[in-house]
Amino acid sequence: MIDDDDSIAAAEYVLGVTDLADRSAFEMRMKRSASLWQMVAEWESRLAGMNAEFRAMPAPDLLPGIEARLFGAPVRKSWRDHATALVRAMARPQVAVPVGIVVLIKAVLIWLLFLR
Repeated sequence: MIDDDDSIAAAEYVLGVTDLADRSAFEMRMKRSASLWQMVAEWESRLAGMNAEFRAMPAPDLLPGIEARLFGAPVRKSWRDHATALVRAMARPQVAVPVGIVVLIKAVLIWLLFLR
């Protein structure tokens, strides 16, 4: 049986002003009651005219602000920061030895091909 409370609940559902628990309970009731579905459809058509007064707006890009609040503002690195990181990496044997070997091979090839 549908009463005025159901009509109010349907209007609140359409407007989206109910909390999650009430919304979920109403959706469960709608699954069992075709008259609630009809009431929701009636409220949607009644309130549809209100949407005509508003133009569509693009959604704001909130992700950068959220990431900044969670992780701090992104750090802008200068060329000095990159150069310092390169020098520190080159000081490691795991990097310096293979790079040194490549440079040595290139130097030998240049000498053999062009300078001999």
